[in-house]
Amino acid sequence: MTNGNQVNDERPDWGPLKTHLSPSECEDFMWMYRQGTLHFYKHVITRRYILLESDGRCFSGKADGLRMIDFEQEYLRVIGQA
Repeated sequence: MTNGNQVNDERPDWGPLKTHLSPSECEDFMWMYRQGTLHFYKHVITRRYILLESDGRCFSGKADGLRMIDFEQEYLRVIGQA
């Protein structure tokens, strides 16, 4: 299914998240969709998103667009520890 640039082919891609986290840590996330090569994962408790490129680079969404950010910093924010 396509909605603008958003693609939801109903097959989660855990590869980008697994470049940073163990499989058990990945269980705390839901793969939501991808937009181009950017994957959107939602934390099951905080409901916050982490955005990862297919190659594992991490991005933060801001009103003025996306900017690359350190994964560890963003991960702590998403899980509610920052």
